[in-house]
Amino acid sequence: MNLKRMKQLGWLLVAIAVVCSLTLWGQRMQSEAEYRNVQMVVNYNDIVALANGNDMTEEELTAEMQKTGSVANPYAGDVYSPYYSGEVQQVSDESFAALLGHAIPATKWDRSAPIGFNDTISQGEYLEGGIGKGIYNLIAFVRNVLMALEKKELGNNVMFVMNLPWRGVARMSGVLSDEQVLALIDMINRRKGGFRNLLRHTFHK
Repeated sequence: MNLKRMKQLGWLLVAIAVVCSLTLWGQRMQSEAEYRNVQMVVNYNDIVALANGNDMTEEELTAEMQKTGSVANPYAGDVYSPYYSGEVQQVSDESFAALLGHAIPATKWDRSAPIGFNDTISQGEYLEGGIGKGIYNLIAFVRNVLMALEKKELGNNVMFVMNLPWRGVARMSGVLSDEQVLALIDMINRRKGGFRNLLRHTFHK
């Protein structure tokens, strides 16, 4: 086969591909137009009537229903009155606890209490030495250096880490497990066996 015939065959194949593409595109457009037409003609009442075996042109659905609520208001009583009156600045501890469903948290953190799983890394500022104080000082130093270098966005990101609760360390880092964090908290609180537990959970993950 010479070069001229090969070119002719190539153009023929291209023409066939174009015709097939246009044909398929036309069929798709026609199908979509027919589908939209069906959507416009058929309504919900007609579908239900057809399913019930009735004449679609004669069936019309109407219904009324009334129901009286039977659930008691869980926020009834004088203890919730400040919330109904809008006097939110006059809410007592009793009213707040009733709304929460449990005792309200302490107004101030007890700095003499051990660090817990829900406490933040920044609370290490109030510790008297130890690894918890060291972790806080290191993070605070890094932030101060970044802020001094005008890297304020990075400094704020470090500040976010500083205010992270210990329970979020495992979830945010993707490296430590909750068990490792709890063992680290034991070390911060100078509990016996904390370092051993940290090693155990590290090498048996």
